[in-house]
Amino acid sequence: MRLRGTGSIFRKQGTRFWQISYYDSNGVQVQESSKSEKKSVAEALLRDRLAKAEQGLPVAEMKSWKYEDAREAFIKDSKVKGNRGLKKYKRRDGEPWSLMHLDKFFKGRLMKTVTTDTIHDFIEDRLDAGKSNGTVNRIVAALSRMLHIGVRDGKLARVPHIPKLDESAAVRTGFVEDDVFNKVRKALPKNLHPLLLFLYTTGCRVGAAKAIKWSQIEERDGKMYVRLPSVQVKNKEPLLLRFTNELAALLRKLPRSEPVFDATNLRREWDAAIIKIALPDLLVHDLRRSGARNLSSAGVPESVIMKIGGWKTASVFRRYNIVSTKDIDRAMDALEERNGKA
Repeated sequence: MRLRGTGSIFRKQGTRFWQISYYDSNGVQVQESSKSEKKSVAEALLRDRLAKAEQGLPVAEMKSWKYEDAREAFIKDSKVKGNRGLKKYKRRDGEPWSLMHLDKFFKGRLMKTVTTDTIHDFIEDRLDAGKSNGTVNRIVAALSRMLHIGVRDGKLARVPHIPKLDESAAVRTGFVEDDVFNKVRKALPKNLHPLLLFLYTTGCRVGAAKAIKWSQIEERDGKMYVRLPSVQVKNKEPLLLRFTNELAALLRKLPRSEPVFDATNLRREWDAAIIKIALPDLLVHDLRRSGARNLSSAGVPESVIMKIGGWKTASVFRRYNIVSTKDIDRAMDALEERNGKA
């Protein structure tokens, strides 16, 4: 028997999973499946729920409040406030244009699962689509408002940190040179090394890399390949991509746990690493730009680079400004050599 007020654990007849029952901060009884056959898992879940209920956190609401609910609350709140800023950016159907970008990425997602890492992934997705820093910031501002409304209305416990892009420059032009890449890799935990090398040698997106599973990996004649389906590639064109020998050697040493590339604490570890090497403005997304430039410098045609990195149009690809200072220096050297021979 459990003491009154400490909830209960039980298993219904004919079911495998343990259930928990408790009263939330509003005195409403809540029943929830632990989704486990282990009683210890149910006990841990119950302790967590009781702790949150004691803090007055909206446990039941957090379990069911989805993006669509947050979207509706955002629109209603904007209408009540008569937000003039939203009127300027409405689509033809009358809704704010920012929702068009948010809908595709966050559709069906529980808002309690939106973390700073999630927002970083969304920002990267919009940058890949060729959106400017200012445009992305406006879109993220709408998401931020949804999260704050959720806390205000008792649907969420807290708002995660909301990252913001620098708008002082129209186009980001940062690159990671080989020496800098080696410094960053050395400053990062070894579990992140395969992921970094993959990004730096292919220009692929972080989101696509994080979704790769071992069932997509193939070996042929001593070479290792990854098969990327259309849902994982930005331009929706399936791709069979070969890893470099260095990356293949790293992957062969890894345990076959999913996913292939470990991205645990990537953003936090990256932030710590760039501070350590005194390059605080370096972004993970710069690896994508650098990967494209590396392929270009190796003489790979633009059309092939676009397919590898998943760029859909040449205009978006060229926004990455893959020509570096060293490339220009080499061009001048070539010109001087030609003039000297003339």
